[in-house]
Amino acid sequence: NAADGDYEILIGASMESGSQIISLPLSISINPDTDPTQALSAYLEMSSAIPGLEIRPENAAEFIVSLKNRYDQHIKLNLKALSKPEGWNVEFLSDTDDKVRLTTLDLPAKGEQKFRVKVKPSLNASDGIYPVLVGAVSGEKSVSLRLEVTVNKGLEKSQILSLYPSYSEVTLNPGSSTEIRVTLRNGGNEALSNVQLEIQDVSGISTQIRSFGTIEKLEAGESRSIPVEITARADAGSGIKEIFMRARSGDVQGEEKSIKVNVEKSGSSGVAGIGMVLLAVAALVFIIRKFGRR
Repeated sequence: NAADGDYEILIGASMESGSQIISLPLSISINPDTDPTQALSAYLEMSSAIPGLEIRPENAAEFIVSLKNRYDQHIKLNLKALSKPEGWNVEFLSDTDDKVRLTTLDLPAKGEQKFRVKVKPSLNASDGIYPVLVGAVSGEKSVSLRLEVTVNKGLEKSQILSLYPSYSEVTLNPGSSTEIRVTLRNGGNEALSNVQLEIQDVSGISTQIRSFGTIEKLEAGESRSIPVEITARADAGSGIKEIFMRARSGDVQGEEKSIKVNVEKSGSSGVAGIGMVLLAVAALVFIIRKFGRR
């Protein structure tokens, strides 16, 4: 007639002649509604902060999954895909090294471990929402987590690689320069390699990317800031000019962004120029008067 809830039992051991005791707490959860096959969920918690992802059919979705042990003893678990669409592939990978595949976890008492679940659709997957059920299994008991993968062939590749300039407009005098920062972000589910920032040439304006040029690897969700120097050449005419830029990684091309460069000839520089001319004329008049013509 035990009521539903969590119970703790403390067991101990001591020597016959001694008064010291070593003890071990044991936890028991009573829940008559628990599915026998899901009995591990009473003391194991499997979760993901982002259980749903949208991808193109040729890409893979990667989920970060956390497994938490509320039990006071360690437990060994097998990682399995309990349910998945036909032809799809599900892999369990180390959270720190994507080259290490996981099949089992040894979860310590009261411990928590994270790992990645990589889901690759079949080649002929059509648009739609697909559930994938993954689980941690011990014997005939398991705890599971439902993940959802949305396949969208219309997902633009330009949305995968994003570009964010720190300024949308700058003002320069001829011959002057300024430095801005351009942030590149990989919004996809896979790492991108050889990521480059491409900037279109504009008359009277020069740009210089102050970095090593190519980003060898940009992880999924990672951002990288690149300094770019913009210079208005000395012969640049007044007016607003527009610099267009985009990021590229192989056949993945980001959306084009622009920065307006307003070239203004400084009034003070004009006055200074007139002053220099007048000074030169005055000097010439002085020389002629003092020494005369010969």
